[in-house]
Amino acid sequence: MRLDHVIYGTRDLGGAAAMLEEAHGLGFLSEERRPGGTNTCVAPLAPPQYLELMAVEKAEDTIARTVQTAIEGGRTLLSWAIRVDDIEAVAVLRDRELMTRSNTNADGSSVSYRLVASADPSLPFFISYDNNDERMGLWQERVRRANNADFGGFTFVEVGGDPIQMREWLGDADLPVRFVSGDPGLHAVGIAGPRGEIVLRDTP
Repeated sequence: MRLDHVIYGTRDLGGAAAMLEEAHGLGFLSEERRPGGTNTCVAPLAPPQYLELMAVEKAEDTIARTVQTAIEGGRTLLSWAIRVDDIEAVAVLRDRELMTRSNTNADGSSVSYRLVASADPSLPFFISYDNNDERMGLWQERVRRANNADFGGFTFVEVGGDPIQMREWLGDADLPVRFVSGDPGLHAVGIAGPRGEIVLRDTP
């Protein structure tokens, strides 16, 4: 299990991307529409991780409606994903549905992936990419186009809620998780930047 990406909710993708670029130097790739009615743009990081900005154009499924509710409530750090090799085993062990999705990126490349999510939105979801070798082959080019070559990956995720529940959901994964008091969910994330660690905090 490896930390894959963090979702940052916003009503204004362009405005949020410009703010994060001005404040921290993070570059974002072109806006893309996702299944379910969300629009996103991503800041690819190295190793293959990314910060995903997400806005809701039209809430067409449960995930988009959950995102819309959180954004309307003022949240920014909405969720985080863990990449796994054996997503089928994860689904069976946690007795959860295995969801399949696919996207076409702005550069013409496509990606299909499978998800396992908890009924509790404060817990991270698991993801597996079906064409991962091809995706990894394009990753450094995506980092270059975003001008993010001097950035590393996520240094930590800070979460509130029940540590026992979180550890049961994650199993024996060795992840940079910090537990804090307060409401369940993602409170902060760290990113290795060219001038030191960048910390993004939720705004409930």
